Amino acid sequence: MKSSKLFCFFNLLFFIILSVIHLFNVNLFSNVICHSLEKNYQYFWKKMERNLAEGESSSQITGKKSDDFQPGILYEQIIIICDCLFDGHKDTLFNIRSLPDDNPEPLCFKDGLFIGDKLYHRLQWSQLNPSYKLIRNEIKRVKECNALIISMGNIRDVIEYVLDIFKLENDLTKVLLHSMIGKSQEDITRIIRDESSIISKILEELQLRNLQLPESQVRRSMFRISRRAHDIANELGILYGHIPEPIDCYLEEYSD
Repeated sequence: MKSSKLFCFFNLLFFIILSVIHLFNVNLFSNVICHSLEKNYQYFWKKMERNLAEGESSSQITGKKSDDFQPGILYEQIIIICDCLFDGHKDTLFNIRSLPDDNPEPLCFKDGLFIGDKLYHRLQWSQLNPSYKLIRNEIKRVKECNALIISMGNIRDVIEYVLDIFKLENDLTKVLLHSMIGKSQEDITRIIRDESSIISKILEELQLRNLQLPESQVRRSMFRISRRAHDIANELGILYGHIPEPIDCYLEEYSD
């Protein structure tokens, strides 16, 4: 009996590790053998381990439906979640200025577990219990944002400027979510899918804040805002179901 339980335990552990490698492109030898995943990523690892073991796909961050909140309280929840995700992203960039000049692309920029741990820690610190799905999708968005930082030149020189762009995205995510409160599911779906309206708001805010973004990146920014709002709306019970993302929403290189 004991040997059977032990066999099941190691099978489950092996499955979790393989899932980590597949989902987050983790280097097996540097992250599993040289370091303990559970020690290095203590916050997100526990969440992911439960998810993989129990087969969870999503759960509401507050355990309540949007109807359980007054509109003002619901908007406060929106602000908290958006700011936690933004602060978690900034946490992944904390040591940028101390990097040597010959290290133009820190490995942590692509490390899904590292990013997920920072995001989850921020939300948990605010006593929120995010779904695995929210963190997984936000990891993809953070990876893409970090790739944008790298593409703009010397990281230490551009970091503040690019963070202003990401703050713009955070602010517009709040605006988009606020516009969904009290709306029907059909109206919410229309709001999330209205790409031209979101792009117009991005261009307007870029001009107001004296920021510039290549046209191709404006569309990428629109996807990040739209899908982040979608995921948070699911978390808060504002949106009851999943709206399929556009085919080009998540770029393959950031989905590993």
